Amino acid sequence: DGALARSLAMSWSTGAALVVAGIRVQVDRGRRNLDAPRPAVFLMNHQSELDPLVAGTLIRHDATATGKKEAKLDPRAGFLGWALDVVHFDRGNPEKAREASAELERRVRAGVSVLVAPEGTRSPTPTPLPFKKGAFHIAMNTGVPIIPIVMRNCGELMPKGAKTMRPGTVRVAVLDPIDTSGWTKETLGEHVEAVRALYVETLENWPGPVSV
Repeated sequence: DGALARSLAMSWSTGAALVVAGIRVQVDRGRRNLDAPRPAVFLMNHQSELDPLVAGTLIRHDATATGKKEAKLDPRAGFLGWALDVVHFDRGNPEKAREASAELERRVRAGVSVLVAPEGTRSPTPTPLPFKKGAFHIAMNTGVPIIPIVMRNCGELMPKGAKTMRPGTVRVAVLDPIDTSGWTKETLGEHVEAVRALYVETLENWPGPVSV
């Protein structure tokens, strides 16, 4: 079964890569939110090439992700792209972008979660860049919740331009699921800003480690 193979590959490959690099993932808050509800649109802040590995090892199974079409040519991202069965976006082709969005919605309706970096590119600082609306449209159109994964220090362990990861501990907070059932196109922008504000607040006032 291709889906099962990809789920196993996702869990094994992301975890193995982190172990080899000497990186531990510590979930300080909200681990229970990773498993329920599913499917969901998982969001991650994006500061490093390390981010999708951390998020992938947390989500573990039954998930896909998005990426730029250029990533298909990156050998380092090749296996992870296969494991996640990534849907690639061609930002220069609106028609292709709409087809990719429709494919993601189809997968979510079939029970597959999706991982998205709503900034669209890596932030040069720990403060998230403005969020794009694509992931929020998918959640609204399919009626699934949004689950924010906030990563504190990936940029320190693998800064922009680095070819290798530094050993260390990535700190993560998984925020409570956000119900999208009452969202409308007219209010979508407000919801996008509110979710980004949760990231900013969490990063500025990091929660101490707890057991859940």
